[in-house]
Amino acid sequence: MVEKINIFAHVRSICKASLFRICPPCLAALSRALARFHSNTQRQLVLFLNTAHFLTIGVSLALVIAFFLYAVDGRPVKVEDTYASEESEEFLPNVREIVGEIRPGDSLSSSFRSNGVDEEVRESVISAFDGVMDFREMKPNDRYTLTLDNDGSLVKCLYESGPLEVHAIERTPQGSLAAKKLDVSLDCRTVKLQGRIESSLFAALAAFKEDAKLVYTFADIFASKIDFNTETRFGDTFELVVEKYYKSNEFVGYGKILVARYNSKEVGPLEGFYFDQGGKSAYFDHRGYELGESFIRSPVPMARVSSGFSYNRRHPVLDIVRPHLGIDLAAPMGTPIMATSDGRVRFAGWKGGYGKQIILDHGGGYQTYYGHLSRFAN
Repeated sequence: MVEKINIFAHVRSICKASLFRICPPCLAALSRALARFHSNTQRQLVLFLNTAHFLTIGVSLALVIAFFLYAVDGRPVKVEDTYASEESEEFLPNVREIVGEIRPGDSLSSSFRSNGVDEEVRESVISAFDGVMDFREMKPNDRYTLTLDNDGSLVKCLYESGPLEVHAIERTPQGSLAAKKLDVSLDCRTVKLQGRIESSLFAALAAFKEDAKLVYTFADIFASKIDFNTETRFGDTFELVVEKYYKSNEFVGYGKILVARYNSKEVGPLEGFYFDQGGKSAYFDHRGYELGESFIRSPVPMARVSSGFSYNRRHPVLDIVRPHLGIDLAAPMGTPIMATSDGRVRFAGWKGGYGKQIILDHGGGYQTYYGHLSRFAN
């Protein structure tokens, strides 16, 4: 069967067929050449093709294209500005990166020095971060990445104090360095946990592979209602709804506990609902009463009572009966100790057998003593 094919209508589709490929600039030049050819000759080129010879026409067309690109009406065809409208790839200068990590005892300057960062770059980073980042809050395992150009000048610096604390230095179009704290995008997920006490609240929440911080936060909600050191019982139940924050599906920390319930055999059912109004946040029970009294039950949540209050305690060292008018709580070194209530600091320092001690005056004749401390909070 013989078909009548218009070359203008089909040249583009043929060139795009899998048997023959031509780049867009050449295709555009071919179209312009054919247009001039048609205009000059005032006739339409018509080919009568046998469809059985389709494979042959691909090769023939290649020769025709070469002819048209070389000359039409005896004049060379120039392919001008064929890539003027194409976006060129952005030129990226050669850069190198220095990745480092803060180790115990390091300062930022000493860490840079150990990684071969020259003095000029060190001064540039410290100067740019001044007033934006507090170097006193640096800690081991902080990470940084320096990007330098061919001349060794700083292009960018990224300092990560953790998943939520990221600071950056970048060079501005004017050539100066600007530092800022980056906004970190987090995914907040609300999770419900409930369980039963077998040994302690800490062990019960640890079974969910939750961090100790969640235990302390939960215990603090009911600090004025129950002492989780001495008043938890086998079979007590708990329930909480908590916000958990993730960065790229990696857990980074807890938000607020929105609902907390504890059914205690010792003190009865407890519950707290989180509300934040006008910037003031607190926990309330189902009747609308705010939780909390003037004194919390224990200044160290989840600590073990190593020695209780007694007038007839046998001294563990002297082996004599001597009153022990206080409560000893055993906890890992560095465990935060809370004031049992608001008050004024009457004394903070070293005091005999108490070691480092703080005395708080709460008014109304009430004072509390905190001894055997490892250090004082800032």
